[in-house]
Amino acid sequence: MTLADDLVFSELKPGFGAQILGVDLPTATDEKIDAVVAAFHRHGAIVLRDQTMTPDDLMRFIGRFGEAEDHTQTRFTLPGYPKIFILSNRLVDGQPIG
Repeated sequence: MTLADDLVFSELKPGFGAQILGVDLPTATDEKIDAVVAAFHRHGAIVLRDQTMTPDDLMRFIGRFGEAEDHTQTRFTLPGYPKIFILSNRLVDGQPIG
């Protein structure tokens, strides 16, 4: 199904989740971002593969869903970006990075 221009989504499971193709978030138009946000609200979860974003790009994108809050677990937040929490299973020098 086409949402905006060449933006296409497919359901992941009946009634929950969608994969969205045809969008590069850092350069997307407002119309495409609005369609991504609408798909999230409609499907409850979205998958956007192969995105290359700076922390500022990510903050602009998540701001379209509402105001982000600082994470309470500061050990794994991105330095300088208390609203971005790092999720990772990687170790550096024997310590988890997220």
